[in-house]
Amino acid sequence: MEASVYAIPGFAPIKQIKKEAQQKEKQSDFDLFKEVCEITRKDPVEVMKHNGRRNREYVVIRQIAMSLLHMKNNRSLSYAGRYFSKNHATVYHAMKTVKNLLDTDTMFRMQYSHLFVGIKFPVNLYN
Repeated sequence: MEASVYAIPGFAPIKQIKKEAQQKEKQSDFDLFKEVCEITRKDPVEVMKHNGRRNREYVVIRQIAMSLLHMKNNRSLSYAGRYFSKNHATVYHAMKTVKNLLDTDTMFRMQYSHLFVGIKFPVNLYN
């Protein structure tokens, strides 16, 4: 990158500062998944081992993690689904389920709402 004549020595360009700030805000995909597992007191390896099962305890962890991957880390629906060997429609369904649970279930909201602070669910989620 070419330096500007008007640049102050020792100061990074504004674009670079913004980019670094965004990267610091964004957790790695595994760290995000690990944080969800810590809240539920489950081992991430165990959750991935039971990826094909439909037990509620594992399904909720996957749904929250997929929703966060898409909304917080700006991953595509397909990418978030592939992380758990699912498809994009499963991620879309997970986002609708998590939004519904946050709106209706008090215990769920108390346990997980801090993960979704500052995140807006897509407007057309129920269409």
